[in-house]
Amino acid sequence: MDILFGDVLTVSTYDVWAVWIGAGVVLASLALMWRDLIATSVHEELARAEGVKVERVELGFILLIAVMTAIAMKIVGLLLITALMVIPAAAARRMATTPESMAFIAAAIAGLSVISGLLASAFIGGASGPCVVLAASCFFALTLLVPQAS
Repeated sequence: MDILFGDVLTVSTYDVWAVWIGAGVVLASLALMWRDLIATSVHEELARAEGVKVERVELGFILLIAVMTAIAMKIVGLLLITALMVIPAAAARRMATTPESMAFIAAAIAGLSVISGLLASAFIGGASGPCVVLAASCFFALTLLVPQAS
C-alpha cells in the first residue's frame, strides 16, 4: 500500500541520498537539454529545421520523467506522483510569462506543497502522498484567484 500512496515514515537515509543525487542528475540533464526542449515544445518541425534531434530530446525528457517517478514513488506514491508533477506546473502556468519563470514558479509551488502536505500529514496522521497532492491542489485553486499573466 505504501508504494501506491507513499509514506514518508518509511524513508531511509539511503532514500534521501538517492533523491538528492537523482534530482541533481535530472536538473543537470534538464539544463543541458533546455534550449532544445523548448524549441521542440514550441514547434517540432521548426526545431528539426534548426538541427535539433527531436527524437533524442523526446526520449531524454521521457527518461527524466521516468527517473523522477522511480525516485519519488516511495515518498509520494505511484498513484500520486503524476498529480504532483502536473498540478504545480498547471498552477505556475497562470502566473508565468516565460518557460523559465514557469519552471521556477512550479518548483516553488511544488516545494511549498511538499512542506505543507507533510505538516498536514503529521497533524492529521494521514498518508503523506495524498496530503502533499491536496496541498498542491489548494495552491492551484489559489492561483485561480490571481489574474492570468499575459
